[in-house]
Parts: sequence; C-alpha cells; structure tokens
Amino acid sequence: MDLRTIKEELSFLKDTKSGLEFLSAEYDRMKKELKTSEEHIKSLLAENSNLHTKVNELSNRLVLLEQYSRETNIEVNGVPESKTENLINVAIQICNTVSISTDVIEPATCTRVRKMNESNKRPRAITIKHLSVKTCDEILAPVTKFNKKNASNKLNTGHLGYI
Repeated sequence: MDLRTIKEELSFLKDTKSGLEFLSAEYDRMKKELKTSEEHIKSLLAENSNLHTKVNELSNRLVLLEQYSRETNIEVNGVPESKTENLINVAIQICNTVSISTDVIEPATCTRVRKMNESNKRPRAITIKHLSVKTCDEILAPVTKFNKKNASNKLNTGHLGYI
C-alpha cells in the first residue's frame, strides 16, 4: 500500500469517528430528552388522575347541593297554562281540595319551569318553593291521604276547576 491510500484511509476513519461521535452525542441527547418526556408524561398522568378524582368529587357534591336546594320544592304537573294564570291561586286550590290550611302557601314562590323537551305538548310543570321541608310535608301528607282515599279519582285538574 502506498502512503496516499493510507492517508485516505486515515481521513476516512477520522470522518467516520467524527460521525460516530456526533451520532453518539445525538443518541445521548435524545435519550435524555426521552427520559425527560417520560417523566413529564408520568407527571401529567398523575395530575390527570387527580383532576378526574376532583371532578367526580365536585360532581357528586353538586348533585347533593342541587338535591338539597330542591328539597323544599313541590312539583305540580298537568295544570293547563294560561297567560293570566295566578300560580299562587293554583297552589291555594290544591290546598282547598285536600282540606289543608292555605297559610302554608303564603311564603311560597310559584313558577313554571322550562320544558326539557320543547316539542312535548304537556304544559310546563309548576314548582312551588317553600321555606322549609316541614311545610312541604304539611302539603304532601294530605295530598297522599286524599289520593289513597280517592284511589279511583286521584287529585287531578278536574278537582282544581279545569276541564
């Protein structure tokens, strides 16, 4: 072999060595980056899991709060709607029909609630909100008694003067 060939071989080996060093450095950099990414993913997974738990806890709490906020409500369905209706009078008619004092209605707030399905032909429900659960019970117990006593003609709009 001549000297020129040896120099070419050495130059080729130096280029190869420099290429391998570059590739080795890139490999080390990518390995470090991968490790950092894996740690970041683990951290995000843990955070995601914690957030899911928190969302479930808050959803459950919201359901309980919504139930608690409605525990003083009485819902009346099937009463025809009128532009000139007085919902307090509807509540008073119910009290008169089941023979209870209309005093329990006085602090109540009566409203029609929005339909869940707008295409439904039934009238919107009436919600009667009272100040206490005790007041609701003072109304619901006589209504239940009335319905048991009149099993074949339970409380309906006919009893309230609607035909």
